[in-house]
Amino acid sequence: MSTYLIYGGLAALLIATATIFWLLWKMALLRRKDAAIRRFLDAADGLENDLRDCKARMVELQASIRRLALLDLPKGWEDPVGTVQTALVQVLNQRRWLQEAVATASTAEILARCEGFDRSRSKLGEQLAQLEQMRLDLERADATVSGLERDGALPVRELMDHVRRQH
Repeated sequence: MSTYLIYGGLAALLIATATIFWLLWKMALLRRKDAAIRRFLDAADGLENDLRDCKARMVELQASIRRLALLDLPKGWEDPVGTVQTALVQVLNQRRWLQEAVATASTAEILARCEGFDRSRSKLGEQLAQLEQMRLDLERADATVSGLERDGALPVRELMDHVRRQH
């Protein structure tokens, strides 16, 4: 009878140990998924902030271009607010996907979407650098035009209006 107790106790100990390891493994999976969800949300927040910055810069540059009246707006700049708004809606759709799929999505699926955010932010970072360079160039051009007008060396605005009418 004592043999049965020993074997029964060992079996119970083995089951308890296996259960503890299984629970620890499940907890580790949940922690990884929680970390992926936090990364997803942080990446989405970062992309939204970058998009808003891009929109503000595009609107500022659009006003500078129009003020100088030297150039036509670059292609796609007719509605910078709408362009960025479309991207913001796409980020919102990704957030909705996470909200709806959080229980069933794998950690790998969530991380893959995070990588998409990272790629978008990288491309947007390059575009923001180009926008900053354009802003600096436009500031220099505006200062040059203002200086020429102030000095009376050239009726720059009249000349630009004439060139625009020719086109």
